[in-house]
Amino acid sequence: MIRRSALWAVAAGLIALASSCGGSSNAVVSSRLIAFSSDRGLPPRSEAEDFDTRRLDLYLMDADGSNVERLTRNALTDVFPAVSHDGRRVAFTRDIHGYAQVFVIDLRDRTVRMLTHARANSGLPAWSPDGRLIAFATDRNAPGGDVIYVMNADGSGQRQVTHNLPSVNDAWPSWAPDGKRLVFARETGAGSAIYTVGLAGDGLKRLTRDVSSLDTQPSWSPDGKEIAFESDVFMLPGQIFAMRPDGTRRHQLTDPELGASSRPSWSSDGKLIVFMSSRDHHTDVWVMNADGSHQLQLTRNHGFAGFPGAG
Repeated sequence: MIRRSALWAVAAGLIALASSCGGSSNAVVSSRLIAFSSDRGLPPRSEAEDFDTRRLDLYLMDADGSNVERLTRNALTDVFPAVSHDGRRVAFTRDIHGYAQVFVIDLRDRTVRMLTHARANSGLPAWSPDGRLIAFATDRNAPGGDVIYVMNADGSGQRQVTHNLPSVNDAWPSWAPDGKRLVFARETGAGSAIYTVGLAGDGLKRLTRDVSSLDTQPSWSPDGKEIAFESDVFMLPGQIFAMRPDGTRRHQLTDPELGASSRPSWSSDGKLIVFMSSRDHHTDVWVMNADGSHQLQLTRNHGFAGFPGAG
């Protein structure tokens, strides 16, 4: 599982990953876009190493793994991409000048714009359904805990949504389809759980309460009926689960015997869930049907590929 310390370790080029997972090869695929991070543009490294910490660039591909296109080419680390619902922009986290910051690349002309500028870490961007707002996590209120902010798509109007004590950290925001609420992960000394909150910070509600698991990386389905998330169950590698928005009907979608799975992201039509999985020291992008069936590996033989965001 990737939690707070690993998010801000992007600035140091380090990201903690679980290992070993797989799947079958009969997925039903659409033509939606998937953005992901990869070190495939760098010289190969030993299979004993998870991925190249020197640099991760952004790539784009169709949901069947075809038409792979490189989006960024630099000496920086670009991770956690999120595709806007109109498929025209990708928001992402970039390590620059010692901090993680939120950037956006326009897919029409490939222009890149930096949206956050505080001398603090900001990242894990998530587009609102109408494309007008971006939610993100930041530690700019230190020594207070990490919190969720929302800003306009051009970076203006940044405002705080959640409020925390130093020992509490919020991350991984995802929007409800009506754009009125966010789901996110809150980490405390006692563990990590999934919450929802209104954009004004109102109506905070805890959804998961299993003390034997660490729940994080939530993603709200386009129809609003389910929230996919990663859960680390005691002594098992992280897996993808789903539940209703009220926290009921929690069910597992991936198999721990195959290895670790994380970073779920729904396709815009709600039929597919894109995620990352590790197997034999190789991390790749996978896709499955919304019920967990027909898992298909999309990337292979090109180093690390992960942190996918579906559009």
